[in-house]
Amino acid sequence: MKETLNELKAKALAELEAFINRADAENKDKFLLAAHIDADVTWKDLKTNEIKTGYVLHMSIFNNEVQDGPQIDTTYVRFTKDDDIEDIKKRIAEAFPTQEQLDEMKKQEEARRAFQEQMQQQLQGMSPEEAAQAVNQMQQAKYRFIYEELFVNQLTLIKQKKLKNEIVKGIKITSTGKFLNKFYNEKLPFELTDAQKRVIKEIYNDMRSGKQCNRLLQG
Repeated sequence: MKETLNELKAKALAELEAFINRADAENKDKFLLAAHIDADVTWKDLKTNEIKTGYVLHMSIFNNEVQDGPQIDTTYVRFTKDDDIEDIKKRIAEAFPTQEQLDEMKKQEEARRAFQEQMQQQLQGMSPEEAAQAVNQMQQAKYRFIYEELFVNQLTLIKQKKLKNEIVKGIKITSTGKFLNKFYNEKLPFELTDAQKRVIKEIYNDMRSGKQCNRLLQG
């Protein structure tokens, strides 16, 4: 399978480069391309409602000339070890916009800029009070859109976590062992804080729950 995965990564990088050539041929040298594969990923097939476990191929484009940090455009393809290699390659190629779709995206961007220019002209014709009120309303609408987008993302993450906990079973660790207990009770050269004790208890409860742990401990 390793050779197959390397072959898919090479195919992905080739498709990334082809996409850059279509989208921005004059400035293609400023882009960096990256592809990597995550294994043992579980997802629900929306077409068949089946639970599948396999690989996710991430394909990313970095614009290294942006002053406030690289812009990232990422797409991905899911597949299992039983999927046909040629079908996977086809899905990789189809993950990127065609020239017609790029042209349509360009038209949409031009329409957005035209709308912004129109709004600027309307603001210039308003009194200072009216302009301030209009700008405030647009800002509130923007914040509302951002909130709703983040809210939907959070719901998606919660759903994925719930689904993973239901179908992916972890290894239960029901005992800490005599060496850890001896170190904790007799050899630890300082007293733990209440917060540290609480976190240790939470981690122990996670480890004996039978669910995969995903925890970041900072301090």
